Amino acid sequence: MLYPLPFDEGRPDETAAPPIDPDYRLAAEVYARLLVDDLTRSARIGVQAQAGVVLLRGRVRAEEVRAAAGRVAVEGGARDVLNDIEVRRGRGLRWPNLVVLFVVGAYASLVAGILGVNAGWIALALICALAAQLLQNRYRDAARRARDQRPG
Repeated sequence: MLYPLPFDEGRPDETAAPPIDPDYRLAAEVYARLLVDDLTRSARIGVQAQAGVVLLRGRVRAEEVRAAAGRVAVEGGARDVLNDIEVRRGRGLRWPNLVVLFVVGAYASLVAGILGVNAGWIALALICALAAQLLQNRYRDAARRARDQRPG
């Protein structure tokens, strides 16, 4: 039986895996370590590697998680780490605000039941209150970020 020309030295080894790019191997190692680490396990962090330098990207809720991701990348064999992870604190509704919205909604539905008002208006009022709360949180977070980025 004759073999194709690229295998002039004999039959190829079918069990041998092709060589793996070292940057791909490094990125896979760092990503696997991020999945095992207690602080970074639940974080959504992307990993890229080039020439031994690891780039970390994503959003986390605490500075400790960001620092832990950089530490894990160094332990994974990175020559250098570009930590481009953004720390975002306190997105969304806070528990006290949710409790207030719930109490207001319960009171409004009780009053509406007594007065015979359509429940659709109550749902609309609650949706408006929820939207106002979300906007208030968004503007508060934007003001905090602007204050933190001011020089001086």
